[in-house]
Amino acid sequence: MPTTPTDKNTPLGFELWDNESGNLMGDYDTEEEALAAIGDAVTTYGPEYAQGVTLLRVGPRGRLKRIAAGADLVVRAGESAAAAANRVAIESQPQRSPL
Repeated sequence: MPTTPTDKNTPLGFELWDNESGNLMGDYDTEEEALAAIGDAVTTYGPEYAQGVTLLRVGPRGRLKRIAAGADLVVRAGESAAAAANRVAIESQPQRSPL
């Protein structure tokens, strides 16, 4: 089956890796899920927890692309959590009927 341009750019998933041990910490369907996992760990253990962690995007044919690591990963996780909270707040607002 031939690939389309979107197939080449569609991630197969996201992975969190421990840089020191070289161990896979978790694999996720979406970047948001991976960021939520690292955000939870940072909340529990502090921002130092992420210093040795890298988030990778798994592309077609298994190609890996570094998304963020260490302090940048903590910032990205915080931004993702804030965006998710904002979406929930907007979605939970009562709908107004048209006048």
